[in-house]
Amino acid sequence: MIEPAPPPLPARPDLRPGEDIAALLARTASANHTTVRELTGLQVHSRVWEEPPDDLLHRVAALTSTAVDELRPATLRGAYPGMAPERARTGRRYAGQPATCPQCQIATVAARLNIVVLCPNCGCFLHDAYFPHPSHPGPDIEAVHREMLATLCSAGESQRARDRLTRLESLMAGLEHALWTNWPPLLPGESTLWREAVVDFLRWGLQPGRVVARPPYISATTLALTWAASATQAAARDLADQIAIMGDPWLPAGDLVPRWPDAHTGCEAVLSLILDHGIHVGHIPTTMRRNHDPLVLPEAARTIRTAEAVALTTLVAQARNSDLSIRDIHTLHAATINPQVARLAEHITEDVDTYRRLAAHLAFLLEEGLPPLAQRREALRNVKMIPHGVIEKLPAAAANTPDAGRLAAAWVWLDATLGRPAGGPHAQMAPRLLLAFDHDMNPEGRLLLRDWWQHHLQLSATVAVDALPRLGRAHGERRVS
Repeated sequence: MIEPAPPPLPARPDLRPGEDIAALLARTASANHTTVRELTGLQVHSRVWEEPPDDLLHRVAALTSTAVDELRPATLRGAYPGMAPERARTGRRYAGQPATCPQCQIATVAARLNIVVLCPNCGCFLHDAYFPHPSHPGPDIEAVHREMLATLCSAGESQRARDRLTRLESLMAGLEHALWTNWPPLLPGESTLWREAVVDFLRWGLQPGRVVARPPYISATTLALTWAASATQAAARDLADQIAIMGDPWLPAGDLVPRWPDAHTGCEAVLSLILDHGIHVGHIPTTMRRNHDPLVLPEAARTIRTAEAVALTTLVAQARNSDLSIRDIHTLHAATINPQVARLAEHITEDVDTYRRLAAHLAFLLEEGLPPLAQRREALRNVKMIPHGVIEKLPAAAANTPDAGRLAAAWVWLDATLGRPAGGPHAQMAPRLLLAFDHDMNPEGRLLLRDWWQHHLQLSATVAVDALPRLGRAHGERRVS
């Protein structure tokens, strides 16, 4: 039996241009001294208003005396049928933290999306209720915003538009980790103080464990900086590579590593270091970690550090007159090397600063005593669980962690191989779980697990012997002038 339509409410405000259906209901409820929940049984912030079922849409139409065809475009799915609401940077905002226009005061359906940063009615910057909008001059993004809205509206029918929005999401998310006050260059109209405010917010918002909705002024900046590159796959790839490099832009101090004049000189110097210290490819980890780096590298640094590990492995082979392809290094590391890492591993060798970083990485490995990392990887990659007798000796906070045996196995892999989770027994384990486990172990617990894996290596009968150093000796070592 079909439920009869409710009678219209006495007070029925008109739907404003671009207004969200939930905002119309909230105004209607207020005008009739009631609440949206009392009228519909739903909260005003419920996600159902993004794409309400037909029976709910007809009920709202009856209550407000508004045609269903007028209400449908007031829903997120009706207005933007091709958008992906689940995306973190371009998808839905947290409904309990709306972005509003300070001028026309209309809660638009477009403002439900993080990617929408200007009021579609009057063009004003949308403001966040919780984070103050900077008073400094911001970038001029009207043209970019207009193009973006056109792309968003056409995404329902255009695969090209959907592909661009996918690339945009990835670039905006990546840029947050690599945005600096002087990179990328300031946008037209953007002041230094505005950029500083954006960078400060992101440094705070990206801290581990912190989940926070991006205010419109943050999204406006990352949108404007990435929109042009999102137009094509090639341009997006180039910017993504730059972002990966700028996500970890450190350089060793001048008193630790010489300032070589060019990449060729730096390359020759690093090759000499390799030969002078007897370094072989089996000594190189699957990613490059520095002193005091966490057990799992921050997301922003992972790509470039893995590329540096690949580049250094290639250089070590080159020093010994052996050529290693990406496929060879993939086999040696037993860990995935994605296309971006492979690209960067080749590209960064054109920069003299890369060789200063590689020299610093070699110094770290020398401090560690040049451990046979390839052998350790072979011996430990199938250790999926640390024995219970070892786990129960760990500090209580670590020992009582759910799935402590598997976490300890993943920790042992990272501690022993100085690399990354890929290639290990639990490659997909969440970094936050590993970091929390490491925190709970304290120094005594770490020593206990370290003693365990060192003893395991001594007893293991399956330690792999790296054949590449023997190959290098068979062909003679490269002479460096």
